[in-house]
Amino acid sequence: MLQTLSTSRVFLALKSFFLDLSPFSLSEWAVNIQRDSYASYVGHYPLLSYFAVAENESIGRERYNFMQVSHQYRYRVLLIV
Repeated sequence: MLQTLSTSRVFLALKSFFLDLSPFSLSEWAVNIQRDSYASYVGHYPLLSYFAVAENESIGRERYNFMQVSHQYRYRVLLIV
């Protein structure tokens, strides 16, 4: 709930700068942010190795897990209320 609240506040702040953002694009915006974050984790080796050490997994396994999650977000629309 807290993450949803902060995401909504960030969206409203961005909406004040970019007036063309409609309320229906909030879910699409959130999905794009999450998908891009996971793609960034895979693309930056030091960050990927940090996650691998933190979760006690191999770097290849973490890369695979992040890629699976990012592909799930490609076709998923989050409904944030």
